[in-house]
Amino acid sequence: MKKLFFLLISTSLISILSASAQPHQGWKAGMNINWINFENSIYKFSPGIGYHIGYAWGINCSPKVNISIESLINRKSVKSEYDQYFYLPKEERDEINYKRQQERLDAYGLSIPLGINFMITPWLYASGGYEFSWFPEDWCEDDYYINTYDHAFYLGSGFHTRYFDFVIRYSKSLNSEKTDPAIDYYMNGNIETYPTETNKTNNLQFSIILSLGKKNKKE
Repeated sequence: MKKLFFLLISTSLISILSASAQPHQGWKAGMNINWINFENSIYKFSPGIGYHIGYAWGINCSPKVNISIESLINRKSVKSEYDQYFYLPKEERDEINYKRQQERLDAYGLSIPLGINFMITPWLYASGGYEFSWFPEDWCEDDYYINTYDHAFYLGSGFHTRYFDFVIRYSKSLNSEKTDPAIDYYMNGNIETYPTETNKTNNLQFSIILSLGKKNKKE
């Protein structure tokens, strides 16, 4: 009987201590590195740095599994290179010592990631899930063809401490949206149109979550 009682107490203590090491909920903020897989003879794009800020909620399902819901204000940025220089034949471009001018393109929106955190150790967890984002056209640069309604998957991990979580996450768009047709004008007066789509974005996110909950001395 004593052995059974001791076993029950030990199991309860382990469960409580394990639950206290779940990922935090609280204010979340950090930086993004963003890039798109698009390039042609006129436009060149390179990665840009943005940011995000918002709040993260956590729902504990078991000592090892936590459901994460977040609400974020997001700025995704890339660098764009555009000039008539790219219209020139290759032979002429090779003879010109030309430095391309870069312009930062910004897109502001709201993101709602929903995922699952799985505790690997009391301090380390892996995460994955789905992220929905809304980027209104009025909040985006005209030349930054990003999805207005973006659906993405994400994978990541986090390091859990008593007061903070340090999180790294990668996400990628799953969809592309139709945009206004592109138009080509030719010297002979002909006009040609062809359909275009928005660009799928890649996002590498580094974040800190500040815990607002009560701390356990054992955590």
